[in-house]
Amino acid sequence: MEKIINQEFGGERPLYCKKDLYLENVIIHPGESGLKETANITAVKCRFEGKYPLWECDGFVVRDSILTVGARSGLWYSRNGELYNTIIDAPKTFRRMDGIKMRDCWIPGGTETFWDCSNIDVEDCVIERADYVFMHCENIRLKNVKLQGNYGFQYAKNVEIYNCGHTNVFAFFKDEENKGRVATLEPPLPPFGMGAVAEAINAGKKSTYRMAIKPGFQIDLYSDGFTDMQNDNGERYDEARTKAFFAELFKTDVDLIEKSVEKTVTDWIQNALLPDDITVMNIRF
Repeated sequence: MEKIINQEFGGERPLYCKKDLYLENVIIHPGESGLKETANITAVKCRFEGKYPLWECDGFVVRDSILTVGARSGLWYSRNGELYNTIIDAPKTFRRMDGIKMRDCWIPGGTETFWDCSNIDVEDCVIERADYVFMHCENIRLKNVKLQGNYGFQYAKNVEIYNCGHTNVFAFFKDEENKGRVATLEPPLPPFGMGAVAEAINAGKKSTYRMAIKPGFQIDLYSDGFTDMQNDNGERYDEARTKAFFAELFKTDVDLIEKSVEKTVTDWIQNALLPDDITVMNIRF
């Protein structure tokens, strides 16, 4: 295997059609198609600044590297790509790829990422600002993934999601003395904005909650828009108020739930604007 270490390239197609190539501490400066139509590429501690860096590549592994904003539309029409502990700061990164494996990666700007791709395996990753992510994709597996964005998974097929982040879940029930009790099920992953993605995820909780479902049991879920809604004074509704709200909902007749949610939101926000969509779900057994 040819090795290129501690070198810099730029311009158009500087490593075009290379096969069996190992790159380490290599910088691909602004330009186009740095590794187009290549095969069996390994890139370690590399920096990709030019657009279309890995197009029509048949087999590649990227480790401990970064794709900057300039490396937009970076991985298109390729097959069997693996990325580990890598930051992808470029939009529209994956298109029409078959075979994507990602571990311990961070995509801070994932708009229109993963389109028309198949056989996707993503684990221990953070994908932020990811509007329209995974459109027209199939055979998707996500595990320990923190995903933030709108309109995801449109027209997607065969999607498996395991242990991915969520807001707190409240479980209300009555004990043997008929007294109300609540269990707070915390999310398995830390919040957005983390710097060291792999370390933060590994330090986070990855618990599986098991609770016996009995008659009268209630599970409450909500989007973060509910806790983030502000009143005219800029005060958030926050977690404590949310938990108290669901405690009251536990005693509310099912036919009155919708009006109760609507009144709570309206009374709190007053004339303020909503920061995000609001979803509240009350599941009763």
